[in-house]
Order: sequence, then structure tokens, then C-alpha cells
Amino acid sequence: MKKVRAAIATAAIPTAGLMAMPAVAAHAATTQHARPAVPAAAPCVFSAASTVASGNGQFLLYAQYSYSAPGCFIFQQATLTHRMSGLTERVRIRSKNNKLLKQYRRGGTQFGASTAWWSSPRYGPARYLYATLVYNNTSNVYKGAIGIDDRF
Repeated sequence: MKKVRAAIATAAIPTAGLMAMPAVAAHAATTQHARPAVPAAAPCVFSAASTVASGNGQFLLYAQYSYSAPGCFIFQQATLTHRMSGLTERVRIRSKNNKLLKQYRRGGTQFGASTAWWSSPRYGPARYLYATLVYNNTSNVYKGAIGIDDRF
């Protein structure tokens, strides 16, 4: 007999909770403001990759790009061919009219005999990606800028 009562009580709890939900939903509907429809962004999927090097070959920039609308840089990695601490990578993403769209800084990691910086900007529409190595907490340039455009 006790098992039957427990089963009935358990079955009644979810039902009681569902009866209270319309009242909560009605209140929420009256306090929300209408928002304009926003089209879904196109996926930023891999299309091509490219690598460029500085004049002396000590600073390399590798990037992956997506040609899917609106076009974006998926991944970028800057590599210094020797170990060095105290540097930050400054990444600038620009439009086809060379307008600055996004800028950020990343700390690096030392691997073996090199130092590397990487990120996944996934920002578009973008045409150019520039990387510069600057000393930490300054704008003083150590290496760069080197850049990659979307015409791989």
C-alpha cells in the first residue's frame, strides 16, 4: 500500500509544477520587450591556409581563412624562431577598406627553441590580419608587423 501512495505522490508533483508555469510565463511575456529579428551568422568553416615570414625569417605568421559569407579568419599563429619572454602579440583585423575591425593582445608560450602565440578570432567580414610582437605593457615593436590577406 505504501508503494502505491508514493507513486501517486510522485506523479502529482510534476503536474502541479506544470500548472504553475503558465502564470510565470504570462508574467514573463508582459515584461519582455520586442526584439528585431537578427539573421543567423554564416558558419566560419575552413577554406584555406597561408604562412608568411618576416624579412629575416625569424617571425612567422600562419592563418586559416573561411570564404563562407561574410568571410573570416578562423585561426592564427605567430611564431618566433627563438625563445624570448616579455613579448605580447598584437593582432589587428582589418576590412577590405583597411578599416580596423578588431584588435587584441595575447601572451605567448615557449616551446622547445621557439615562442608561439595563437588565437581563434572568428571575426568577419575581414580581409587582412596583421600580427606584431610588442614588449609587454607597451606599444614598442620587437618584430613585425607582418600580415596575411584573404586572397591565399
